[in-house]
Amino acid sequence: MTVEYVWLSIFAIIIGMVIIDPNVGTFIVILSKTARVNVERMFWMIRFHPVILSSPIGKWWMDRKYMRTAKKLAQELSKKDSDAV
Repeated sequence: MTVEYVWLSIFAIIIGMVIIDPNVGTFIVILSKTARVNVERMFWMIRFHPVILSSPIGKWWMDRKYMRTAKKLAQELSKKDSDAV
């Protein structure tokens, strides 16, 4: 029951501040948008740069990507060598 009173008092204080000064409401909206952008940024960083977190899945994914590129380059080089001879 104490937790509910704490949350109620926090929201009551915030609502009171918004009633007294409307700029507080704008600040809260901007703050929530900033938090959303930071969460999305973190999601994209994890999604496209998994090695930064040193996760085994990220390392495996990047190794697989590099091996495919290496095989493709090796095939192109062997093709050029056979064409030159």
